[in-house]
Amino acid sequence: MQRFLITTLSLASLLTLAPISSSILPLQTQPAFAAEGNFVRADKNTEGSVKIVEENGTRYLELSEDFRTGRGPDVFVLLHRQATPESYAEEDFINLGMINRFRGSHRFEIPEGVEVSDFQSAVIWCRQFNTTFGYAELSD
Repeated sequence: MQRFLITTLSLASLLTLAPISSSILPLQTQPAFAAEGNFVRADKNTEGSVKIVEENGTRYLELSEDFRTGRGPDVFVLLHRQATPESYAEEDFINLGMINRFRGSHRFEIPEGVEVSDFQSAVIWCRQFNTTFGYAELSD
């Protein structure tokens, strides 16, 4: 009986402590939103949406669950300086990586130091044939 009383008192004393500062506890938050857009078909049927988010100090380009595009041998996700990409000179885009699946959600890390506001679209691009499968103009 004494043990139970001590435990109860200890629990009661813990409950009366002042609230812990929220700056001490890690916050569970949604990723911060930066930009988004919907894909438009160019040379291959491309559907779905894209958004740029920041999570724990790292930025990502995320393709939606309903994303789908045509298949190709050398397909990449780009951030492009033009809203409707017409040129693929090296200075026009940042290559975020190769697509391994042609449907469903994907997440690509945006390299540190890239100024996202310098880019107007996300692009699905086949390097081998230099063709745009689809693109999404990005807006805040």
